[in-house]
Amino acid sequence: MKGKEESMNDYLGLVLRAFDSRARVLLRVGEGKRALKDAERLFMLAKKHDEKEWQVRASLLQVEILTFLGKYPEALRKARMAKNRCKIMKDTWGIAESLTWLGAIYFRQGKYKKALPNFKEALRIYRRKKKKDKIAFVLDHMGIYYENAGEYKKAFGCHEEALEIWKELGDRENILKSYVNLASLYLSTGDYSKAEEYFRKALRLSSQTGNMEARMAALNNLGMVMEHTGRFEKAMQYYSLVAELGRKTGNRRIEAIANMNTGVIFFHLTRYEKAIEFLEKATSLMEELGIEDHLANCFTNLGAVFYVKGDLKNAFDYFNRAIRIFEKINNPAYLSSCLNNISFIYMVWGELEKALSFQRRALEIRKRIGNPAGIVYCLNGMGNILVEGERYEEAETYIKNALEMAKKANLKPNLPKIYFQLIRVLIHRKKITDAEVYLEKLKKLANEMNSLVDRALSLYLEGVLNLHKNEHEKAEEAFISSIEMLRKLNNRFYLGQALYEYGKMLIKKEKRKRARKILEESMKIFEELDSRLWISRTRNIMKDGGLLEKPKNREYSEEKDEKSKEHV
Repeated sequence: MKGKEESMNDYLGLVLRAFDSRARVLLRVGEGKRALKDAERLFMLAKKHDEKEWQVRASLLQVEILTFLGKYPEALRKARMAKNRCKIMKDTWGIAESLTWLGAIYFRQGKYKKALPNFKEALRIYRRKKKKDKIAFVLDHMGIYYENAGEYKKAFGCHEEALEIWKELGDRENILKSYVNLASLYLSTGDYSKAEEYFRKALRLSSQTGNMEARMAALNNLGMVMEHTGRFEKAMQYYSLVAELGRKTGNRRIEAIANMNTGVIFFHLTRYEKAIEFLEKATSLMEELGIEDHLANCFTNLGAVFYVKGDLKNAFDYFNRAIRIFEKINNPAYLSSCLNNISFIYMVWGELEKALSFQRRALEIRKRIGNPAGIVYCLNGMGNILVEGERYEEAETYIKNALEMAKKANLKPNLPKIYFQLIRVLIHRKKITDAEVYLEKLKKLANEMNSLVDRALSLYLEGVLNLHKNEHEKAEEAFISSIEMLRKLNNRFYLGQALYEYGKMLIKKEKRKRARKILEESMKIFEELDSRLWISRTRNIMKDGGLLEKPKNREYSEEKDEKSKEHV
């Protein structure tokens, strides 16, 4: 018969395991807030009964849940405390686990340089202890780190070694995760067919293992491949299926992410009201679940929708709401993206110095955390703003630096935007032959990636290029096709610019009536966007062309200029 003390210990062990198990189940179905309460109870109970090993286990569980919720500063504090507690206890295993989580949190924050030493130290401990499953686990994390740092060769090496270990161990759940990691890596390098192949492998394996969470992740990722290759209707089907499975299984986090992704697809399809509807659904769920990083992503996507719609005031508000969260959770990578977005709003408003200052701040962050894709984006963004300010020589330097880095890091998805800005610069600097070479490259990529926006913009540039070559018939044909596509895409800013260039050409051809109509439409768009730089340019071209002779035509007054500054 068991003694009283032994029975009490057995009972305590059962209670501790119950809290631990329930917290993990809740976390798995996306109920992070409820999971955190159980993890906190687990820690307090372990502390009360001086169960040191359970205290470490509860601390690391709290770290995992806080990371899931995007509460990174608190997760870091808990991970450091766990590491220190393990050092006192001389618990090498706990130290390695703490280091792994420290690396994962720094990685989620976009602090890639800080993440790597923690991963490497954890890996050293696991290799010494010959713990193959933990070695593979850290290798997978390091692979994702190297992917984000643009070191793709090292990333492939880590993921492939991890995959071999999981296969050797017969761990189908983690084989599945390795397939997803390799697929994501191919997605980053622009090899969409290989990405699709590995995501489909993951999907087949998830069906065999009966892992519904992995199945939803694989379907979601296949949706991403379809999105990147312009197969938006197919992407929509995958995301809708994921949302449905999320509802059925009670995984509201997955459901929220699927709604967010569906909103992004509607955005691509220029169905902006539907995009807003789904993004707001996702926002409500993220707020309810307390998942802060994804909530900020929803705000960012809503900002992007309003930006393209031409509602810059709402876009400005949503981007700032996202910035406040990213600053709170100390996520510099996503903060940098929002600074890019704010920068482009100021660019449209014609406040180029403000735009440049935000873009510089974003660039400094990206350089500090060592993120090549982000650096390339910022360099090209600087070039974009300088082009708007007609500072073409400076712009060319930034854009060519972006191009060189993108090629070196094999950042194929970044190339269309870089080519677009470079062609604009080359045309204005009268390097027509070079511009023609890059235009062909842009067209090829636009077709390869099935990007309607890039096709429309390449036609717009073709019109500008032919206008500079005095080939007016070809220019007109290209402008008309571009304007038609930009109307369908509802891309207001570039539609206004394409109309402006077409109107300028019609003035040259002395088609004054048609030119007036086109330029008035252009002016209306720029007034709606409050794009003061382009309002001024359009007004000047109309004035020089003798199209502003009558007082009833639009005037751009100092009074309006002052009013337009009020919301900034």
